[in-house]
Order: sequence, then structure tokens, then C-alpha cells
Amino acid sequence: MNGADAPACGGQGGGSAPAPPEYFDQDEGDDRSRVDGYAFAMHQDDTRAILDRLAVAEPDLRVKGKKTPYLAVNGNMFAFVDPEAALCLRFAEADRAALAAEFGVGPVIQHNAVMRGYLAIPEAVIADAARLAALFGQSVAHARGLKPKPTRR
Repeated sequence: MNGADAPACGGQGGGSAPAPPEYFDQDEGDDRSRVDGYAFAMHQDDTRAILDRLAVAEPDLRVKGKKTPYLAVNGNMFAFVDPEAALCLRFAEADRAALAAEFGVGPVIQHNAVMRGYLAIPEAVIADAARLAALFGQSVAHARGLKPKPTRR
């Protein structure tokens, strides 16, 4: 897989792998690009729905944020949907580097800053439910091992 297969995340290249058909409404009026009847380039609502489904596996997690949906454990954010609708997960740096090389993706950049430890998950991996669940579990485990941040309220 090359970098062109990676989802857009903070200015990274556009995704080219078709997303799973069950994530999309295939109505005639839908404005997403299509290749062989499959939707391309996920919308933020689609990725939000995927994040919601992943969060259900962990009873103490709830998706927060309206404009930028995210998940956090002990005050540490570990998953979010960026404005380009990419699903970004946080990993230990060694794991992130290995996965970035495997997926052929660059760093996650938000507001002109590199988000250390985060990886934009390619649409081809999102389509593989078992692989996505395993990566999400790995990300949750990493987040639970981080030092808790104090609450601000």
C-alpha cells in the first residue's frame, strides 16, 4: 500500500481504497464519489458512526465533541475524527512507527502541529472489522497506561 491509499488527515493525501458499503447510504442523491457502486471518501458522520461502534466495546467510553468527535481515558485523548473525516488513533511511538510504515501513511497534523503518537487509519483497514477492532483495542490499552491528567472542572 502506498501513501495515496491513506485517508486524508490534517493535509495528508486523499484516500483511494473503497470503504465498506455498509457504512454508506447508497441513495441516488448521495454526493460521494463512487467506484463500482462503492462509496469513496468518507464523510465525518460516517467516521463518527464507526467511532461510536468501536466505543460500544468498552463500557466506560463515550464519544465526546460535536465538531471533532473524540474518545479519552483518564483525561488523555486517544481517538478522534479529524475535519477530513479520517479516523485517527493514538499508539505507543514504536507501534505507531511500525503501523505507519505498514500502511504507508505520514504523521497526523492538526493546526500545523504534528500529533505525536497518532496514526490516520486507512479506509482499507477500516473496512476490515477484525483488524480495526484489534487496532482500537491496542490504542485503548495504550491510553489506559498513560499517566492520568487532572480534571479541569
